[in-house]
Amino acid sequence: MKIVILTSFPLDVRAGSGVIRSLEGFCSAFRAAGHSCRIFHQETGTDYSDLNRKRLEFNEYLKSLDLRSYDLVIGSDFDGYLLDTEKLQDYVVFCGGVLADVVRFEKGEAKKTLQDFAGREKINLQKARLVLSPRVIHQKK
Repeated sequence: MKIVILTSFPLDVRAGSGVIRSLEGFCSAFRAAGHSCRIFHQETGTDYSDLNRKRLEFNEYLKSLDLRSYDLVIGSDFDGYLLDTEKLQDYVVFCGGVLADVVRFEKGEAKKTLQDFAGREKINLQKARLVLSPRVIHQKK
């Protein structure tokens, strides 16, 4: 199986994304199972200024790619929300943290940005055949 994972975060965790480690783990597991897997990400070098704008531009760029040769395309968070998923063989999304939940803890400009991203994430999740997310287990004492 030929798999591609999409992320607008650079693969450097200094950019602030623990999600990258999860995506790398998925890719390693797919490879260990005998599948071809690559992570398609944006190249920013070490310049993380204006990362939010760069993430949106990366998603605009994704629209121009022909991803039909992949058996499985995996978006992450809102990455992939602009894709025409009807043309893909299969589309799922890994949501490392639901942005709509995170918004309630933010204020000011950060809150506005996260609200915007949460709307894009919602679109992406609605397009997916399957949504993967970390499971939170609550135990009563």
